[in-house]
Amino acid sequence: MEKDNKDYIIPYKRYTEIRDADWQLILDLKIKELPVKISEILSVLGIKAYTYKENYRNLVHFELEDVMKSCDAFTLHLNGQYIIFYDESKLPERIRFTLAHELGHIILGSGFKQTQTGMLITTRNSEPSENDSPEETEANMFAARLLAPSCVLHELKLFTAEDIMKYCDITKTAANFRLKRLMLLETRNERFLRERGHGCYYISPLEQKVRQQFDEYINTVLKYRG
Repeated sequence: MEKDNKDYIIPYKRYTEIRDADWQLILDLKIKELPVKISEILSVLGIKAYTYKENYRNLVHFELEDVMKSCDAFTLHLNGQYIIFYDESKLPERIRFTLAHELGHIILGSGFKQTQTGMLITTRNSEPSENDSPEETEANMFAARLLAPSCVLHELKLFTAEDIMKYCDITKTAANFRLKRLMLLETRNERFLRERGHGCYYISPLEQKVRQQFDEYINTVLKYRG
């Protein structure tokens, strides 16, 4: 079991599904450096993202005004297409995580509910919290692992929220959410080194490939930092 909040204990199989989905997406789209460009990912995948402001009248027409007021973003699944709507008044760092969160719902196929008018939408998107539902926790996990891959953070030794904020271009709340899990991995890595003679990173072939794909970026950053 992997526990990312106090209420929802994530089955290990589900945790690895989310982790592997992130790694596979990074590999498929040839993402090689930080910060990960979420807008480009959505464009390549054919997923449209619009602000609340530019679609306000249409959203009110479809009786989605209350949804706009209650969350930072939501995804509408309509006629086989996924469309993300988001609050443009938020900080750019928050919007990046918001869009990655919604992509998580789409990729993982979770968190969608049917409205009274028969449309499928996600209904909550806010900064990561200990009280999030299972679907929201999983979408936040996906977003954090996409925007801040653990093996890259490990190689660059980005072990503070401030460093993760700087390199990954996310909010402090999101950075702390990622840091919490990262430090558990670092503790496990040290234990593996003592007890098994090897660390816990790069056991998965997918993670090995992600590390190799980021190799030039990692080396450049380390050289620049001296």
